[in-house]
Amino acid sequence: MSHRLAILGDSDSHGYQDRVWFRAGTGLRGGAGRAFTLQWTEALARLRGDQLDLGRVRRCGVRRPIARWAGRLGLGLRTPRKHDHEHNFAFSGAGCADLVEGSAAQVPALLRQMRSAAATWRDGVVVVRVGIVDLGSRSRLEQMAADPDSSAVRVVVDGCLEHVREAVARLRAAHPGVGLVLVGVLDNVDHPPQLPRFRDPDGLQNISRALDRYDDGLRALVDGDPRGAFFNDRAWFRGLWGGRDASGAPAYRSVSLGSYAVDHRAADDPLASVLSDGHAGLAWNLRWCQALARCLATDLGFPVRAIDDGELGRFFDEQVAHIRRG
Repeated sequence: MSHRLAILGDSDSHGYQDRVWFRAGTGLRGGAGRAFTLQWTEALARLRGDQLDLGRVRRCGVRRPIARWAGRLGLGLRTPRKHDHEHNFAFSGAGCADLVEGSAAQVPALLRQMRSAAATWRDGVVVVRVGIVDLGSRSRLEQMAADPDSSAVRVVVDGCLEHVREAVARLRAAHPGVGLVLVGVLDNVDHPPQLPRFRDPDGLQNISRALDRYDDGLRALVDGDPRGAFFNDRAWFRGLWGGRDASGAPAYRSVSLGSYAVDHRAADDPLASVLSDGHAGLAWNLRWCQALARCLATDLGFPVRAIDDGELGRFFDEQVAHIRRG
């Protein structure tokens, strides 16, 4: 039996193979190895597509001016235009407000789709992975490092939480039994371009405190909810790649996958954790979809087969071989 899975979020979930948003020849999302550099959504569809239905890969949405014009007439049209899994509403650059506000609001678009096939969503699940656009910029990290309790930081963190809270409320009102996974925010001090910066241990702790405020708010939204789960993305990252040492210096480790060791660095190379454009690389996304499948099974009780290291390693080796052949 296949369970429908929808995604709300930003570029951390926007399909890399989208040839509408990312036009051929732009060199984004993997460079020369783009065809075999997969987003976690695309990897999950290949590895567990018999159990989790992300929808057909097709052109979805209209241009934003058309959506705005339709909105003035009381018509809801999905935007922006993408070529992606039809249940994947995440798009690059989306902030927390894009869950519920504006012509590109993701929750209303998802609810329209769910209404057209309500029975199939009763045992479905929605993954909400958003926040890095609002909470991960260099300027925002600097604000957090200086004072995690400042009004400027609190306004942004609390604003993000309010948007997620509204998204959850709307989804629960329309589909009380749908599964929900709220994904915590990553700490962008771990982003390779930031590694030479943010070396002060007190500043790093301050950033963690500010991000804890967001994550704790997400936890509270699903606390005691048998159909809700919180995915701790920072804990997942630290458990896999490591982090800074006590002095604030980078102390990341390599991660074994298949026949290879993957280093925490940025390059359009499958043996780098992050792509040259700053997004998660193939190995990162494979490990992430492995962890999400575990979360769905253990925390929400979805009958999703575990993705063991052997299966994941063989899949990674195959993709690397394709990339190496060019």
